[in-house]
Amino acid sequence: QMGGNMCALHAINSLLQGAYFTATVLANIGYELDSQEMALIESPSTEGHGIADDYNSWSNFDPSGNYSIQVITVALSYFQLELIPLNSSNPRAISSRQCTCNEQAFLCHKNNHWFTLRKFG
Repeated sequence: QMGGNMCALHAINSLLQGAYFTATVLANIGYELDSQEMALIESPSTEGHGIADDYNSWSNFDPSGNYSIQVITVALSYFQLELIPLNSSNPRAISSRQCTCNEQAFLCHKNNHWFTLRKFG
């Protein structure tokens, strides 16, 4: 059973304006990402580099309900939404920094907490 740190789940559902995701769905996304990462680090090209030794610290989710940014990105992609870090060099991010008024929503992370800012009207 998932714990009480479900701010990412609530932020995503708030952004989408519906209960589209559950803790189980996000955990499954995290598990799939963890599996893909483990397959990559166990590939013959990484053999002997000690990468797999640190794998447990790379988890994309935990039982308390914390999810990585990768889990959130995949979840939003199901709705054809792209998560673009505001501080990136992506042209959309640069435009958003210059005028946030053109954006419909922001998914924010501060002090280990996720929340959504949405445009109304």
